[in-house]
Amino acid sequence: MKLTRKIIFGVAAVAIAGTVGAAYSVSLAGSPANSASGAGNPLATVNGRIVSESTLLPLLQNGLDRTNALDRRITVEVVAQTAEKNFPSEARAALDAARGDLLFQLYAAKRTATLRAAVTERDIADVYETKITAEDSRQLKVRTFVASDAKDAQTAYESVASRRNSPEGKEAIGKFAYLKKDGDHFVATAEIPYNLGQMMKKLKAGDVLPPTVIREGVLVAYIEEVKDVPKPSLEKVKEDIRTYLVNDRLSKEIQALRKEAKIELRG
Repeated sequence: MKLTRKIIFGVAAVAIAGTVGAAYSVSLAGSPANSASGAGNPLATVNGRIVSESTLLPLLQNGLDRTNALDRRITVEVVAQTAEKNFPSEARAALDAARGDLLFQLYAAKRTATLRAAVTERDIADVYETKITAEDSRQLKVRTFVASDAKDAQTAYESVASRRNSPEGKEAIGKFAYLKKDGDHFVATAEIPYNLGQMMKKLKAGDVLPPTVIREGVLVAYIEEVKDVPKPSLEKVKEDIRTYLVNDRLSKEIQALRKEAKIELRG
């Protein structure tokens, strides 16, 4: 589970640097105050509300220097307090909407770090020995046909599956586009979208995947060629396996939390 934090400040209409109005009390002293802007070392307060060290991290990571990062956070806090004052109901709704996503990211980030540290070399070796096969390394040259109508997809499938060596079958195959457009057109099964690689990795050259519904429509896939690649070494895939284990354990943990929660669907 890969987590990326992005904070976008839509305050282009506000002069970011040095625009704290006289109506606001801003202090750079770390005196006790309401911790509404996150935990961490307090760097400033705005009307008694803390602007902490932790709130600067995304800005610093994006290359902003510390002075300007702090100034921007102060401006954001000033505008946030004004929004709460002038638009209280909308502000509460916005905070409620953001709360779940933010706390989910917090939980996932903390648990991911803990779960990653708990993965052992034996855990990794077990997955390598039992779950990774040569089939997972197989590369396929795949042609696909996507139709919006299921009947068109079925017609294409039948034309290729039963008459691929006939003029009609070859003409039908000509309407199929390579899944990987560039290079030699070979694609690793793990890179095939919609988890279709798991369905295709056991197919042979000349096989046709029956019509399968995907987001864009109904897909038919023709396996033009298969390239067997040796199973990768443990060292080469060790970190991928570690990430797989972390994601798998976190997913199971979250599902267990759902089972324990009292969930009521209304309306």
